[in-house]
Amino acid sequence: KVVIVANTFHQVNDIIFAYIRTQNANALPGSGGYLYPEAPKMRYTPEHTLQGLATETKAGEMQVKGMAGRHFRRVAVIIEEAQGAMASTIRTANQMATGPHDKIIMIYNPTDPGCAARKAIQVRRKADGTFLWNEERINGENHPNVVYNREVIPGAVSREFVESTLDVGVTRESAI
Repeated sequence: KVVIVANTFHQVNDIIFAYIRTQNANALPGSGGYLYPEAPKMRYTPEHTLQGLATETKAGEMQVKGMAGRHFRRVAVIIEEAQGAMASTIRTANQMATGPHDKIIMIYNPTDPGCAARKAIQVRRKADGTFLWNEERINGENHPNVVYNREVIPGAVSREFVESTLDVGVTRESAI
């Protein structure tokens, strides 16, 4: 089971699942599973599903009730735009991914060093002092749009963005 979490339904349905729907439409026949037309959900088999959840209610309040109570034999939780995720969202993901093969992936721009995602990846194991999370940084300067100075991947980072970000004093270690 894969659960994709974002702060708003718009992020889940109109961005993430719009991309999944496009990829699914272009997939070879029989390789894509069943994609629900009106919901951010996909089913391959009863044991192999992909579901999108939002942590923001219609009133704009943040909550994680929709995530809680989802326990599966194997699960991957993907937290999209995690720089805006609440600490309770990350805690709930940890409570869902309790097995030895379960995974949590937080995808975010490191623009807020005080955000819950950044704090979570700095936690160390008490037994040996090693980090609980593995951190992988992807430098925007290595993105194809920046390297080739043209739009290879529509909507992604551009050379102009990288240069303007550096011009306003953001360092390479923080937000590119």
